Amino acid sequence: MTWTSSDSSIAQVVGVSDTATVTGSQPGYATITATSGGLSGSLTIQVVGSPLPVATVTVVPDTASLVVGQDSVSFRAELRDSTGRVTTERPVSWSTTDSTVIYIQPSYGGIQTFVRGLAAGSVFLRATSEDKTGQATVTVH
Repeated sequence: MTWTSSDSSIAQVVGVSDTATVTGSQPGYATITATSGGLSGSLTIQVVGSPLPVATVTVVPDTASLVVGQDSVSFRAELRDSTGRVTTERPVSWSTTDSTVIYIQPSYGGIQTFVRGLAAGSVFLRATSEDKTGQATVTVH
């Protein structure tokens, strides 16, 4: 008998003969199928629970150059869990090493923010989620 999962990113199945163990890795739906001798049977399951915690935060783009008083630049925080999957709907806080050089538009916990240059200098723009931080270098001319 062979066992398969329609989406191994949601549920993995390991079977021996007519017995199988299904392990859920993230919320969602997957169909588990058992096949033997040309016959098959399937069951759709729902994996529920908390998603994996944030493992890394990357700020995109990782560098930007601004002119004082010109248009703002958009930055995005890319959050990944320990399996490398992008995770969303997590609060992100944005900060800078010098708020006299750049202004960070309030994002209210969102993964995207806009930055405007206030004075010449080079600073770090940081995004933090679940105690993980990523940063970008912002230079203002």
